Amino acid sequence: MLEELRMVLLSLAALLNNDLTITTSYGAHEEKVEIHIKEGEIVEQD
Repeated sequence: MLEELRMVLLSLAALLNNDLTITTSYGAHEEKVEIHIKEGEIVEQD
């Protein structure tokens, strides 16, 4: 599942031809998570 999400995010960045910051929530506590994509790569690798 995470690999599919990674591919979707990278595809969005490629289609927009731009760096992206995607903000979402994670888990039952709705913890805020930001995913940064720069130069076609996800910055956070965790």
